[in-house]
Amino acid sequence: MEYKFLAESLRPSANAVQRYFQQRWAIPLSAFKAEEKMDKNVNYAPTLSARTTDHHILCVDVGDVIYRPSLDEFVLDCKNKDLPVKLFIAKPASANDPYYNVNHSKALSRGVGILLVDDDGDIQLIQQPLSLSLTNVRPIVLMDYPTGYRPSLSTAYDQFRQGYPSDACLKIASELEDHSRKIAAKLAKKGAWVTPAGVDISKCPWKNLMELLIKNYPGIRSEYPRLTSDMLSRIVGIIHHRNQTGHKVKNTGQLIRRDRELRTRFENMCDILREFTAMAK
Repeated sequence: MEYKFLAESLRPSANAVQRYFQQRWAIPLSAFKAEEKMDKNVNYAPTLSARTTDHHILCVDVGDVIYRPSLDEFVLDCKNKDLPVKLFIAKPASANDPYYNVNHSKALSRGVGILLVDDDGDIQLIQQPLSLSLTNVRPIVLMDYPTGYRPSLSTAYDQFRQGYPSDACLKIASELEDHSRKIAAKLAKKGAWVTPAGVDISKCPWKNLMELLIKNYPGIRSEYPRLTSDMLSRIVGIIHHRNQTGHKVKNTGQLIRRDRELRTRFENMCDILREFTAMAK
């Protein structure tokens, strides 16, 4: 690999990184680009870049420190443009970073991975990167939710940022379904609506249950005036998308669109769960 700007002392580390990703991520050596912009709209050329088998964009910055302030603009650009970039910092293990702890903390908070390369070319993985397009998801204010939902919400948020947005969306949908069934059972017990013969609130299709609640809304409103028909309709809208989150993508463009859609969906479902639990107290 030819480098124009990388210091001579760092080139062995860059070559070791290529071999590492060839072995671990099945990226051919011929797929790597050196010191080229990986996107025409981003003014940054990483030391190395390549497309991964799952359509992410791998970028590696090789340097003497764990994190450089100049990377902040690149990280922000990737977030704002929804680019599914996985950024690593690769540092020779023998290179002294006087601000190692501070830089490590910055890399961690920004979703940047870290590799240490020893003199023999062996690499130690310090931390995995996050897909920068997914780190842009809006944080969940856990204190806005009942305590029983906070562990699941925290797990779902971490799943989303760690590269599993489909699983995160399904987890929130599951919480919404569980809450819907509990509310439907309480309303039936209070006589706000009459469960039709043959309908098991705990087992019938979720969509059917919500449509029954909407149909019986006049009686429900008299018992729970804070629970609106609009909220019930919003939940029905979620059900339509619940099983469409896990489809595989075929290229980076599809991955960008999917992650953008799932981020919007995830944030919307979290908002609905917060409002629904408040309405149905």
